[in-house]
Amino acid sequence: MAISRQNESEFGIPRSLVDDTSDGYYAVKLTSDATDWTFLRVSRPKYGEYKDCVKIQTQHGEQLRLACVLRPDGIFEVRNGDIKRAVIMMVSDRTRAMARYGREIGHCCRCGKQLTNEPWISYGIGIECDKSMPEIREAAIEEAEAESLVAASTCESENGM
Repeated sequence: MAISRQNESEFGIPRSLVDDTSDGYYAVKLTSDATDWTFLRVSRPKYGEYKDCVKIQTQHGEQLRLACVLRPDGIFEVRNGDIKRAVIMMVSDRTRAMARYGREIGHCCRCGKQLTNEPWISYGIGIECDKSMPEIREAAIEEAEAESLVAASTCESENGM
């Protein structure tokens, strides 16, 4: 697998946006297909080859594939050329991307544990993780309310109201 080493301007995303992204799991849409999600995991290993780096992986079922690493010196090591669009989508709406992951996969967007009951499944985050990241639950509620309004207005327009 070829690795492309790029600085911040070459990668096209400010380092600070990636640095400010919380460890966890994210879901982003790169196409208009309603079922076509790209799932990402962001982590900061404390030891090993990627110690002190921001590691971005794509998730394919239970398998994670390394897509990009942000090194402490600011160099992005890109292993998957398509990852840039996914990272842009992720950093542009972090909280909603995390909530979407949990809803789509059924696992907590922060720790990855399976979500087993409502309303936590619809929030996309578990009750314990919600204590440190309540903004995920709040974003999920806002998004559900917006989707309800769109659905209601669609029904009204279809019924000629």
